Order: sequence, then C-alpha cells, then structure tokens
Amino acid sequence: MEAGCHLYDNQLLLDALKLQALAKKKGRNKLRPHYKAVLEAYEAEFERGQGLRNRELIAFFDTYVHDSLAGFAKDATLPSDPRVIYMGGDDKLQYAMNPPAGRGLPATALG
Repeated sequence: MEAGCHLYDNQLLLDALKLQALAKKKGRNKLRPHYKAVLEAYEAEFERGQGLRNRELIAFFDTYVHDSLAGFAKDATLPSDPRVIYMGGDDKLQYAMNPPAGRGLPATALG
C-alpha cells in the first residue's frame, strides 16, 4: 500500500505542475473548480508554506476518510481526477462537475 501511495503522491505533484502551467497559459479562472482547488492547495503548501496545519483535521482524514486510490492501483484515473463527494445518504455534491451548457461533461481541466 505504501508504494502505491508514493506513486500517486508523485503523480499528483506532476499534475499540479501541469495545472499551474495551464493556468498561466489559459488563465486560472478557466480551470474547473476541482482543478483550481488542487492548484491552490499545491501552491499554498509548496510555494508559500501555508498548507494545511490543523492537526485535528489531518487526523480526521487520516483516520476516517477512505482514499479510493490508496493501495489499489486498479483503475485508470489520476490522483488529480475529481471524485464524488457524498453529502449524506446518496446525495452527491456536484463540486467537481462544471459542464458547459448543452454539452456533455468536459474531459479536461478547463470548464
């Protein structure tokens, strides 16, 4: 499981750098909300040293939140790909989705 986590950690860092380059080229406001949040978290942690420091929140995620990628490495999704966020029961938060009007879901980080 640990080896899989390192693989995904490295991929997520590479994805963040790609998002940063895309944001510089096309504009940060063009990124879909999920990818903008990934980029903001990366920059806060690795560029400004202002990443998450709340030990209770970190412990909560380490203890109770399931990472569907950790240790499995059986799907083709990237660590930066949006996941479903359940709000309770079967209610899903449409956070990662930003479909253009009248078209299907976008296949890129741009909305």
